[in-house]
Amino acid sequence: MHQLLLLLLAYSFLLPPPAASAAQPSSCWPKTCGSLNITCPFWVEEPGRPPCGPPAFQLKCNSSGAFLSRSIYQAYRVESIFPKN
Repeated sequence: MHQLLLLLLAYSFLLPPPAASAAQPSSCWPKTCGSLNITCPFWVEEPGRPPCGPPAFQLKCNSSGAFLSRSIYQAYRVESIFPKN
């Protein structure tokens, strides 16, 4: 679990900063996936809308819950998000 958090942290520093014109719309957060409240920096892809954040924090939502994909073979189920931590 700690390796995943370190990987996410390291990956977030490798991403270029967003351009000033690419401000995130307020419609990006909060979202829900079942009973899970999804807040920044995590986001859920919505067809026809621009991404709301870095790809490393994109969650997939389905009837089973929210999942953080690391590859086409590996995904982690997200049980909770603590935005104030």
